[in-house]
Amino acid sequence: MYQHADGLHGHGALDNALGTLNDRNLAVILESWFISIRNQPETSGGDELRWQNGFGFVTAVVSWIAKSNADAKLQRIESRLQQLSVLYSQFRIKKRNSPETIRSLPASTVETLYASQLEHPSTDADEIFLHQVQEKDNFDQRQRNLHTA
Repeated sequence: MYQHADGLHGHGALDNALGTLNDRNLAVILESWFISIRNQPETSGGDELRWQNGFGFVTAVVSWIAKSNADAKLQRIESRLQQLSVLYSQFRIKKRNSPETIRSLPASTVETLYASQLEHPSTDADEIFLHQVQEKDNFDQRQRNLHTA
């Protein structure tokens, strides 16, 4: 986190932001550091722990300074830090694994395709499928005609 802050605002940036309780710089440092960790091609539980420890460190230092001094500015900064804490507590480094959408054909269609392929091995499976769809459409149309007549 120190290296990241130095890259953003120069040498000693994190200590300066903490020492002066510059909430804007602290927010920029924390948010961009989180994003830099999150955007790595591979993340692990260690990255999550690094984020949580770094954020906990900043929170602890600011809270400690704010409690040792009753200045209104410090109280405002501690309040802002609490807001950021609520926001940042929801951040997770590890990307969620979204389940793959399961795509399958109905069993009757697979059976029909398989049986048709066995009966006519030289026929393309796409032709068989299109033929089955056309038969179903014709059947549906006959059903509608019966109900409207």
